Amino acid sequence: MEQRRLTDNEFDQLWQEASARSQGLRLSEGYGQWQRNRRRTLGTLAMLTVVAAVALPLLGSPRSDVYEHVYCNRIGVADSQWVTLAEDLLLEA
Repeated sequence: MEQRRLTDNEFDQLWQEASARSQGLRLSEGYGQWQRNRRRTLGTLAMLTVVAAVALPLLGSPRSDVYEHVYCNRIGVADSQWVTLAEDLLLEA
């Protein structure tokens, strides 16, 4: 049987094809694990986003301008003024 010698270009081409084939096989074997890791990471990020969206409003500082009681030590305040004050307080709450 006669053997023929490869040129440098043919050898390089065959080497690149074999390398690409092994790289493709390695990538296809690792794709399932990569996809599971990706899903887990996205799920974790979504969960953290939901937790932050719920927790941030609850952790916010209480409003300092909220008044629950009104006191007045003056006599002769008109009833209309109390009605207006009550409307303002109810609309703020």
